[in-house]
Amino acid sequence: REPGPPTTGGWCDTPAGPRDPAETARPPVSIVVTCKDRLDHLRQTLPSLAAQPDAQVIVVDYGCSQDTRGWVRRQCPSVTVVCLDDDPVFSVSRARNVGALHARGEHLVFTDA
Repeated sequence: REPGPPTTGGWCDTPAGPRDPAETARPPVSIVVTCKDRLDHLRQTLPSLAAQPDAQVIVVDYGCSQDTRGWVRRQCPSVTVVCLDDDPVFSVSRARNVGALHARGEHLVFTDA
């Protein structure tokens, strides 16, 4: 998948000229972890995922009522947290799609908490 804004109407608007090197540096893999009120499971799995070398880890907090985002930010500060608070019913496909929008990796890995 090419970096840049999402495609609209069959075309993709890509900025002209050189990009900031920090923006173009892509990890080999982005790991998207979806979570809805499974903090106990996330506590078991996230530290080992966050320790993976050269990987970007993204947690999608889907309206968790257990302060999942706070725990992730305190315990695994290198992990990106994306919060979805507008839908009381968990949608794994939406959670994965939103996580993928924040991914910079060459490859995507999806897992649940």
